[in-house]
Amino acid sequence: MSDTRIKQAMADIAEINKTRGVEQRGGKKYTMVADRVEVFRKHFGLELGVVTTIVEMATEMPTGINVIVRADIRDASGILATGHAAEVWGAGHVNKTSALENAETSAIGRALAALGLHGGEFASANELDAVKRKEGDIIVPNARASSASLKRGGPDGKGWWPEYEKAIRSATSRDQFDAVEAKYDEHITKWQGNAAFKAAYEELRDKELARINEQEQAA
Repeated sequence: MSDTRIKQAMADIAEINKTRGVEQRGGKKYTMVADRVEVFRKHFGLELGVVTTIVEMATEMPTGINVIVRADIRDASGILATGHAAEVWGAGHVNKTSALENAETSAIGRALAALGLHGGEFASANELDAVKRKEGDIIVPNARASSASLKRGGPDGKGWWPEYEKAIRSATSRDQFDAVEAKYDEHITKWQGNAAFKAAYEELRDKELARINEQEQAA
């Protein structure tokens, strides 16, 4: 593997990051794992492989079973880069059905980043979402919600709920779905203490996640 090809791949990902990078708080961006894998294959074809291994799927956590996945990037001579990721079954809506897939995607993202293909941020979309889940929910006690206020766009009047609803319905892959969740995480977290909002949010989120899972299984 030549330094030239790595640099070319890094340059391609940097360009993708400018146009399709998902913006986080503070203006920082990350490049989705699917985009980085596409660039990785473009430059290295089948010369390099990505091998994932389930390290653990047995330890009971408060919400479910812990899942740890390792991803190795290899060439004919051995391992070039490694990434690990952990998820817990039932910890968050996505992990009710797809903790293993979440952990695998995050592990691949970290392995690619260790190789230098990170596109500006080391963490993958799933990892950023996982960090927020593990930090715990921050509830704003005085938040109030109603169907009317949700349609207006939420307590700050900036129209985030209609934008979120449109974006989540338009997502066509798990990476896109997770990117939307990460983008609107601050707003969603502030509203979690309100039962009316939580019910509407969970219904929409679970429905769209089921749609994407069915599409990916059929592909």
